[in-house]
Amino acid sequence: MSEFPDFYNYGYQVKKQLGHNYHSGRVTYQAIHLKTKQKVVIKLFQFAQYNSSWHGYQSIESEIKVLKQLHHPRIPRYLDSFAPEGGVCLVQEYKNAQPLSAYPSFTPEQIQQIAVQMLEILDYIQHFYNPIIHRDIKPENVLLDYKMRVYLIDFGLAKLAYGSINGSTTMAGTAGFMPPEQLYNHTLNKASDIYSLGVTLVCLVTGIKTAEISNLIDLSNHRIKFKHLASGYSKEFLNYLDKMVEPDPKKRLTNLERIFKSVPSPEPIQRKLLAEFSNKLKVNNLNKRLKYAIV
Repeated sequence: MSEFPDFYNYGYQVKKQLGHNYHSGRVTYQAIHLKTKQKVVIKLFQFAQYNSSWHGYQSIESEIKVLKQLHHPRIPRYLDSFAPEGGVCLVQEYKNAQPLSAYPSFTPEQIQQIAVQMLEILDYIQHFYNPIIHRDIKPENVLLDYKMRVYLIDFGLAKLAYGSINGSTTMAGTAGFMPPEQLYNHTLNKASDIYSLGVTLVCLVTGIKTAEISNLIDLSNHRIKFKHLASGYSKEFLNYLDKMVEPDPKKRLTNLERIFKSVPSPEPIQRKLLAEFSNKLKVNNLNKRLKYAIV
């Protein structure tokens, strides 16, 4: 008897387990589509196992709703969903990539490449008519492949800037990566994901692990003290990074192009990537204006 669930009737064969979150009742598998032989990722939520909760079901339900709207090369595509007995499954495109947390260290040039791709992803999800806020950006939810391509995953906690996806307003996220407004269940906006991305970049430049990042937070003012651990970076870049993790969302640096300019890299590469990023921002802004005009 196989140790994996049988999804043959739904057209999939599970090959291995990729991870699990017993608190939310979710297990993630790598599988293949029986007809196309395409590799996929299946997230299974089981109602009556692993001390699962209603919040866990809401999480995967939200992720399905969000992913159906997203079409970006750096976000694994939604492919399918089905409901086996006692659960629900989400099927996504498989990426042969590892989370940032699996890598021992990064060079400034590599961090530059990671940062610009993440900024492009945030620019994309923030330019919807009702912007999408991920709410759980951290090294474990950012994948990186051998070609230095970045992918943002796990939209289970995502919410809309105006209103909610599933009716839930519960505070949720990862300790150390939640901005103060999220921690205290206040209104979130585009600046909220900038904070989480900033903390993720702090992890990369300092080598601090996700579970230890809270140790750098001054509880008296919610500021992250990290500059003494970051060597080899310009003062300007570290100051910009400090502004990304500013506790006050009104003072937080949120201009994506300005943030990108601050990331250290060889000058010719930065000029090329900055031009590409600026062009994408112009296209997204034009699309947004057209969408508002149509609405």
